[in-house]
Amino acid sequence: MQQEMTLHAAYLHYWITGSEPEPGEVPRGAGQQRENGRAAVLEASEEHPGLVIRTGVQHGDIPALVRVHESEPELDEAGWDEIVEGDLHAESYVQLSNLDGQLQEFDLPWPGYGDESNWRVRLSVKGADDSLSVAYAEDGHELTEQHRIDMWPAPEGGLRWLKKDARGFRKPQ
Repeated sequence: MQQEMTLHAAYLHYWITGSEPEPGEVPRGAGQQRENGRAAVLEASEEHPGLVIRTGVQHGDIPALVRVHESEPELDEAGWDEIVEGDLHAESYVQLSNLDGQLQEFDLPWPGYGDESNWRVRLSVKGADDSLSVAYAEDGHELTEQHRIDMWPAPEGGLRWLKKDARGFRKPQ
């Protein structure tokens, strides 16, 4: 399965869950910073099972490609600034949502791995730093942030960085 979609960032993030949060329940990451001073792009949530995705754009739409695979896809690093993997428990569908209540969901074409319905999620991000630097610039600039989300059934593997963006966020000139 492959689907192009527009992800909606609100307050510098959105989240991916395999079930609908209860009213008032919001997935939150720990907000930890990496050694380069940049907030982790992908974090596991403690409040509600899911993954919290940090974005470069504070509020807005991010073009994305979502791909669901039967097994782990080949790693494609070309053109991506950062690539990270995490775990998601989902039985039949996945939701992408944010603090503004904007919601998208898609059905999973087959069961996840084992009784836990575990899926690996690989997030590839590019242009997040550029989005931050042009967000406050003159009109006429276009945001360049893009995401690709790859998912496949697999046992838990924890958070794992496959490609780290060595830069901290660039500041507007």
